[in-house]
Amino acid sequence: MKAWIRCGGGIAILLCSLGLGCGSKGSTPPFNGEGGPTPGRPEEGVRPDGSGGGPILCDHSGVDIQDSCISLTGKPEPIPINLVMAVDVSDSMFFQSGSSSNTYDSISKVLEKFFSDPASKGFKVSLLLFPTGGNPCSESTYEQPTVSLTPLPSTNLASAIANEAKKQHNNGSCTPTAPVTVQAIQMVNSIQARTSEKTFFVLVTDGEPAGCKGKTYPEEGSTFNYNTTDGVALLLRDGLKKGVKTYVIGLGQVENIDRMASEGGTQNAFTVNVNNPEQAATDFANALAQIQQFAVKGEYVLPEPPPGKSFVADEINVRYTPSPKSGGKPFYLCYSADLKVADDVWAFDNPDNPTKVLLGDQIQDKMIKDPNSVVDIIQGCKTNSPIAR
Repeated sequence: MKAWIRCGGGIAILLCSLGLGCGSKGSTPPFNGEGGPTPGRPEEGVRPDGSGGGPILCDHSGVDIQDSCISLTGKPEPIPINLVMAVDVSDSMFFQSGSSSNTYDSISKVLEKFFSDPASKGFKVSLLLFPTGGNPCSESTYEQPTVSLTPLPSTNLASAIANEAKKQHNNGSCTPTAPVTVQAIQMVNSIQARTSEKTFFVLVTDGEPAGCKGKTYPEEGSTFNYNTTDGVALLLRDGLKKGVKTYVIGLGQVENIDRMASEGGTQNAFTVNVNNPEQAATDFANALAQIQQFAVKGEYVLPEPPPGKSFVADEINVRYTPSPKSGGKPFYLCYSADLKVADDVWAFDNPDNPTKVLLGDQIQDKMIKDPNSVVDIIQGCKTNSPIAR
């Protein structure tokens, strides 16, 4: 009897009960509505989503699953994630309108909890509060973060957020998003250069970039002003080309904020309802939770097999199941050492001694657009495409 296990936001691993090669092959099970696919064989030259565009690397429709299998379920183990987080502390964040609390009050409590929560272990955060310093429009003002890259949980990060609420803010209408973005992207690149850990830029703001006009920014003396929504979007696009993905959290209705997120490689911005303090806290917490979820989806640590069993690299397959709401059917990914290829692919971190399953860029994009989709890692039958060594 086969056990098909579906774990939302996690992984399911099916292991051959003998822990050996698949001596006798069973037939590919039909899709039965209980998580046990396999959909029909795709037409030649057509991918599971109906797209064409280049050679098909393997048969996405399925693999032979041996009848005598046991199941082991689990979630992805925490993978170290670094966040360079720029948080807007301009005057508007502290403006009170018909309420005893302001926007910063609502989000600061959530950030304090996120920074100090033991459940956040595995994350490191570098915090940039902006505007700050004698010249808030100068890139050099943000060369040193408010708090350097620090593992969570951290009382230092929580205290930095709490202490900001006690300060007097008189920076007028200045929201120097562009200068802080330039430095944040450089920080991400610097961290990426010295570690293999995933690192992302998170921008938290309640308004469009403002101020810093004319020769004040950029510092080279150009009269072109990057401190606009269009200018920041261009900076984020350039950052994405350098390997920096940006998540954007908009506090209230920030015009064109989705464009900044899109140019930063993360589709849409998260929007927080600041008109209701309780809802604002909930929305902001949900945004942080989804960023955590998206950040780890590209990699899965292979868990330890049951006692007496072992992983066999050539018998691993990876299956993707869209959420029921999307209406799509499950399909299998192809193995490809090139994770940027235009197909739904996966790879090992080290084919000779694998510890992780890595997902290709295309399938990661699908998971971002469909947060309730599921990835299953299946052992027990020959991989549906050769593993490059």
